[in-house]
Amino acid sequence: MTTKKSKNKNFFALSTLLVTFALLWTLNNIFVEGNYQLLWLTIPIVILLSGVESMYYHRFLAHKSWDCPKWLEIIFITISTGFHFLPAMFWAGGHRKHHRFNDGEGDIQGPTVSVIQNIKLVLGDVIVSPRYMLDMIDNTLLRIQLSFYWLLLITFGVIWSLIFGFDSYMYIILIQKITTFSFLYISHIGGARNNYWASTIMLNSEYLHKRHHEQSSNPYFGGFDIWYYTIVKHFPK
Repeated sequence: MTTKKSKNKNFFALSTLLVTFALLWTLNNIFVEGNYQLLWLTIPIVILLSGVESMYYHRFLAHKSWDCPKWLEIIFITISTGFHFLPAMFWAGGHRKHHRFNDGEGDIQGPTVSVIQNIKLVLGDVIVSPRYMLDMIDNTLLRIQLSFYWLLLITFGVIWSLIFGFDSYMYIILIQKITTFSFLYISHIGGARNNYWASTIMLNSEYLHKRHHEQSSNPYFGGFDIWYYTIVKHFPK
């Protein structure tokens, strides 16, 4: 347990350092250097990265609600590692724990825990019991991601920066974390409920939270579920 806690604290420290640097770099880049063009990336970034998280981390890994082909899984895990979604096994395991306690006592996210705890969760300061991850241990891609997470992230970041620029990479890292943290609150205010406005505006059926908790094994999340209609439905379980 001490070793696990130590590794977790090291991960949390590196994650906090990365996101803090991304915040400071982005604030300077936009408001001091005047590179406002980065703001145009916000909507496509939020929609596309939320889609990867929804399809891969949430529906496929946490709930096994559809069969993601291996070639698509490689694409998803490359994007999620490169933009610091956190190791997939812990994300999916933590989400399963969330479903078990369903916004009640013992939950690890949402209004039942403090704002600080939600921020720490988004940055990776959480230890998830192996009981929530047993079926994922044999997934080679997830084991590689877990073992070489920071090396893979740095490699991806270098390649992205050489092609698209370091400014955009820092901005995407920051927006990804802000979006994840915001979702934890918007979708949990007042308990598990359906927020149709957020779902429509963000093109993200993840905000139909109550419906999902009632039908967690259903790959269709309700409403105009763009990711279900464009990708998920074509690879049924």
